[in-house]
Amino acid sequence: RHDDQYRKLFELATALTACRDIAALLHALATHLRRDFGTDALRVLAHTSPASGAPLLVSAFDAAPFAADIERSKPRCLPQSELPIVQPYLDAPTASAAILPLAAGAAPALLLLGSHDAERFNPELGTLLLERLAQLTGATWHRLSGA
Repeated sequence: RHDDQYRKLFELATALTACRDIAALLHALATHLRRDFGTDALRVLAHTSPASGAPLLVSAFDAAPFAADIERSKPRCLPQSELPIVQPYLDAPTASAAILPLAAGAAPALLLLGSHDAERFNPELGTLLLERLAQLTGATWHRLSGA
């Protein structure tokens, strides 16, 4: 199972290196995360909006509820009690969700993931794969956004 997950992560990494702009990054994330990682909903929250009109990018958001995640800069799976914080931003209803910080400082960016499966992003699970995903996506975000 781990070999399969790392193969999928490598395929995503390869797709991310080919991205030339934020729209391509968002497309690669949507394609790979939905197809390979069981993600039913996703959104990037970022105060910088280098891809205006990109449906998976939200540039106007209140960073206050995410301040600890931005500062800690470590992915986490949300407990059920915190789903209402991310649900308004996701592009589909979800039963579980994760927050992956991509950038901190004056221009924070977060990748929100959601699943219909209540156990997909369970706080009791490890986050190593999410950490690798955040590192890969964050590096691409920095390269493309100039953050």
